[in-house]
Amino acid sequence: PTLRAMLELTASDGNYARSHRFYNGLTRQQQALIAEDYTLLQAQQLRTRADELTAEGKLDEAVDVLLMAIKQSPRQSWLYYDLANLYQQQGLVDHAKALYKKTLWQFPLDADLRYSHALFLRSLNDYQGALATLDYIPNNARTEQINVLTEQLSINTKLERLSANNTATNKATVIYKLTELEAQPLTPLMQAELASQWQQINEQQYAIRQLKKALTRDPSLSPYWHMTYANWLIESNDKNAADSWFADYQLPSNATDAEQSQWLALQVNYVNRFSDSNQRVAKLSELATRYPDNPELSEALINAHIEQGNSNQAITRFEQHVAKGQTVSTDTALAIATLARQQQRDDLADRIIAGQINQVSSEQSYRQQQLMTALEQFEDKQSAINLAEQLLAKSNNNQELYYQAAAVAQAKQQTTLAQSWYRAAVDPDTATSTLSDEQNYELYALDENEAWYVNNAKRQLQGIERDEQAYITAAINLSSQTSTQNESTLGAGATPIEAGFPLWGGTGIVKLDPMTISSQETRFDETFAGSRYGQGALCIFDCPLLSIKPKQQGMDIGLAWQNEQWRIDVGTTPLGFLVEDIVWGVNYNGDLGDFGYGVTFNKRPVTSSVLSYAGLEDVFTNQVWGGVRATQLQLSLSHDLGLDWGFWGSTNYQILQGKNVKDNQSYSLMGGSYYRYIRERNTELSLGLNLLHWSYKYNLSEETWGHGGYYSPQNYLGASLPVIFDKRVGHNFVYRLRAGVSWSTTTTDDIAFFPNDPILQGQAEAQTAVTGVVPYFEGDTSNGLSYNLGASFEYRFTPNWFFGGYFNLDRADFYEPNYAQLYFRYYFNPVYSELAFPGKPVVPYASY
Repeated sequence: PTLRAMLELTASDGNYARSHRFYNGLTRQQQALIAEDYTLLQAQQLRTRADELTAEGKLDEAVDVLLMAIKQSPRQSWLYYDLANLYQQQGLVDHAKALYKKTLWQFPLDADLRYSHALFLRSLNDYQGALATLDYIPNNARTEQINVLTEQLSINTKLERLSANNTATNKATVIYKLTELEAQPLTPLMQAELASQWQQINEQQYAIRQLKKALTRDPSLSPYWHMTYANWLIESNDKNAADSWFADYQLPSNATDAEQSQWLALQVNYVNRFSDSNQRVAKLSELATRYPDNPELSEALINAHIEQGNSNQAITRFEQHVAKGQTVSTDTALAIATLARQQQRDDLADRIIAGQINQVSSEQSYRQQQLMTALEQFEDKQSAINLAEQLLAKSNNNQELYYQAAAVAQAKQQTTLAQSWYRAAVDPDTATSTLSDEQNYELYALDENEAWYVNNAKRQLQGIERDEQAYITAAINLSSQTSTQNESTLGAGATPIEAGFPLWGGTGIVKLDPMTISSQETRFDETFAGSRYGQGALCIFDCPLLSIKPKQQGMDIGLAWQNEQWRIDVGTTPLGFLVEDIVWGVNYNGDLGDFGYGVTFNKRPVTSSVLSYAGLEDVFTNQVWGGVRATQLQLSLSHDLGLDWGFWGSTNYQILQGKNVKDNQSYSLMGGSYYRYIRERNTELSLGLNLLHWSYKYNLSEETWGHGGYYSPQNYLGASLPVIFDKRVGHNFVYRLRAGVSWSTTTTDDIAFFPNDPILQGQAEAQTAVTGVVPYFEGDTSNGLSYNLGASFEYRFTPNWFFGGYFNLDRADFYEPNYAQLYFRYYFNPVYSELAFPGKPVVPYASY
């Protein structure tokens, strides 16, 4: 004991040379008594030397020293721990594991060796393995340290398991388990790890408080936890606390490279969060002078210039950044590409996007989508297509990316390729296949259960089909109109013809409408009827003709161009009518958020009667009057997202003028709402409520000289309740049934027989005593109920040929119009799109 105590005393100050002199000065018998202690002392000396070499960065030499120590003292457990840690620093974790595996096979029940092994495995976050190695220690060899480590590892295991299952979907369960763990005896590090679990479930403030407690308990926790705490303060927008933290904290001088990178990233985050754009550029520039080659800081400074609107500086710094071989995120690259395009530097923008596409990996699906969208602005069309194909290959032919690629092809006028890629977005197996008509109908049919991009691809296919389509359609129109108030009638027959073809990114349209119209016979030997035609009141019983039955034939011609927003047309009223005119129209439809709006400015014939539409010849003077044309401005607004409810409203103002007809003005206010009681893919039933108000300045409803022959009350107020049922049967047949009931109240003013000719009016008044005709139409106020019925259908009997029909009937106290049409349509290219509600009858140019 005396020799052992003296040996320990010589080495108490770390002076191992003195210990060696002491040992070597002993006799052989004395050396034998303390040989084991001397060997341990040698091992301790080698271990100390290894620590010194490690601190100097000489890891290989330190490994050699520890191997020498282990050879001298193979039962010294902490030598293996030190060597395993050195291997770990060298990136040779497998060597470290193999070292312990071999040693534990030799000494399986060595408690110290098992304890050091558990500590090493804990440093690798292998908590299960650490617990497993501690299980080999016999109960009688378990110290307080081993029991504490076992308890901590058990908590670490629970934390690890909790972290793996920590999601917002099971938040209540996670909170219960975290609360349970908080009741355990946690080390400061465990408390910090537990705080990160609270932060992971968005309990930000509680996580901050817990991490602060852990750092207060042990300020020596790694810089990682200190900077994590600061980052949480920044993310929670607690500027005062963040300012205080930055004022107090200093990164240790021996911080690792990773910790220094975290420190710089934290400062950048702090500046970005709490500095305005001007301060941000200045502060980041100051950091850049201290860390000139840091790519993350350089990129942050580029983004600061972008946000401040310093386009030239942002682009210049980006080019300097790239020249150093540094990369930027896809978001930053795309922002620079956008700036470059704004400065007409399309070559730079194209190079940036191409470079990003070359760098993106097959796993970065979101980045692939960003870059595919950017290709729509790519200047070189063929390169854009080639890069799109490159992205598709990287995505393993992702369907959603096919949808975006098709949009690129469409933007580059590669319509055939766009169609192929849209088909691939719907079903990759059909992209290059030849399909039957039935398969094509299925391919184009919308399905609410499909992904959004699949239905959008179908809509785009339908749009391409429509935009690239040429067609011709013709119809037979039959219409009649009877007024039970004055027994006037209108009969009209027409064969409207329309042809459409792709033109200037839209559709060019030619309309030809051969038409025959007629009205009731007027007899001039009858005082009532004869006096109400032209100037008949002035020649009653002495008119040149006994009777007249107007009938006229003509053909209007219309030329139009339209796309999704605009429609422009110019044409004629029927050539061959007594009154012929040039008519025209401009329509624009747009969107304001969820609302659609329309603006219409046009000139159209008033088709209410032969007089208003074609004009009539006066029986007394053979002069022509009539042919009323309405020049109108109309505004409309609607809201229909395809859901249960829809709303609409419109207003217009008209100036009505005709040949030898008194000028008139009118306005209207209309609005309504409808509810889709049934809203299914193939069936819809809607119920509506509409309110209408019209007003004309003058009542020119009659057929005497100066009147226009169109219904023109001074006040009309009505409400209607329409019911509409739409049905799609299979892929090729749709029909609509419509019914409605309405109530209205109408007021008309008194009006002279000859409202724009006082001389004629005076003559008529002078003859009243002779003819018995009072030359005034009396005003009236009336109200009543009416109803209407309608039906339409359309049938596709081949992908090119369609046949349809339309019927409408209205019944009111003084108004009974009927209308019917049968039509066919031929498409020069097959049409596979789903038939829309309702069918599309031919609209005569007069009603365009």
